[in-house]
Amino acid sequence: MFYYKAIHKYQLDKNFEIKEIGVFDSQKKAAESIENVKNKPGFAEYRGYFFITKFFKLFKPALLNNIYWIDGFDTYYFNRKSNQICSDKEQEIMKYFSFLLIKICV
Repeated sequence: MFYYKAIHKYQLDKNFEIKEIGVFDSQKKAAESIENVKNKPGFAEYRGYFFITKFFKLFKPALLNNIYWIDGFDTYYFNRKSNQICSDKEQEIMKYFSFLLIKICV
């Protein structure tokens, strides 16, 4: 049987960030899942990076028709040049990681 995977993939620095939104039994449900998350934090900043891939599997996937990342996401990354953990949002959370930081960049 064919299934559809909704994916959000974008490049951050030199790496690709991939968020699997879910696996669905129809292309319509996969497209609806993208509509549900595309305006959420994180996804809204990278709207043009959604994909739906079709794949074949003999057995039904265990977690079918579930939407993940429904509240969006924040991006945290380590800046090797400055030795800092950086975030574009949620600076308040960073205080819990202060033992890792020299200083917080935003």
